[in-house]
Amino acid sequence: MIRSLHAWASLMRLANGFTALSNIFAGYFLVCFWMDRWFPFPYFLLAATLCFYYGGMILNDVFDYEVDCRERPERMLPRGIINVGMARFLGFYLLICGMVFSWFQGDSSFYISLALALFILIYNAMIKEGIAGSLIMGICRYLNWLLGLSVALVAWNMEDLRSVLSIVLIPVPVLLYVFSLTLLSKEESRARHRWPLNLAAAGLVLTLASAVLLHTRGILPGWHGLILLCLLLSFLLYRLFRLSQRFEGSAIQGTIRLLVLGIIPLDALIVLSASYDSLTGSLAALVVLVLLIPARLLAGRFQVT
Repeated sequence: MIRSLHAWASLMRLANGFTALSNIFAGYFLVCFWMDRWFPFPYFLLAATLCFYYGGMILNDVFDYEVDCRERPERMLPRGIINVGMARFLGFYLLICGMVFSWFQGDSSFYISLALALFILIYNAMIKEGIAGSLIMGICRYLNWLLGLSVALVAWNMEDLRSVLSIVLIPVPVLLYVFSLTLLSKEESRARHRWPLNLAAAGLVLTLASAVLLHTRGILPGWHGLILLCLLLSFLLYRLFRLSQRFEGSAIQGTIRLLVLGIIPLDALIVLSASYDSLTGSLAALVVLVLLIPARLLAGRFQVT
């Protein structure tokens, strides 16, 4: 029984689910800052994002089964520990549950969840390789961020251009960041091509540039958060430089693990940058950052990549 639970936790990338939760927390805090009021906490969206993330991860391995048998035989499905048919059923079931939980939250959340479920399926079943596949994965994270922002979409004045721009632009740094790490992850079992590494580094630079753009437009007004965000991305760029000197599978996997868990501090620093009140922003960012603790603990026991 314990072995079976461990296998399912590895298949779902249990630790990574906290990075999805951080998107929802961050989106929620941002709309509260922008509208200067505290909305009821979106518990249904926490359940929805976990369903989408874990369902997507299961389907990722289901659709990659034949490739994994050749390149990643250590994974749960090639080893035969988990039945492929059962995994397929649970993956689709979780996507449906994610849409149901989003529907409980509200119409805006439900419509975003439909788009998210669609892009998860497009990534897993149709467009996974290369730049296009990495972009689709980035869009999935972008939509997951929009789920968090959907808390206040009904009350938002959509005729206000700044509000529209805030909704559309605020998850762009996360989209670019996830695009970068996904592109690099394509080489984790092969380490044959260096161009994904170079493009991933360029993607992190664009992530920083997009955050600076949001600051100049007043969407992320907190300069202290922006400075810390620059330091975080600079450190990650340094790690990519180190990776270029030892470009092999194990080193790539370690870097990808760092980048995946780095989504949580990235979200926290976006929250910190979004508040005019440094104390409120710091406390909200700390709540998001705390998610890194269970994520890091679980990453030591279960698969991340």
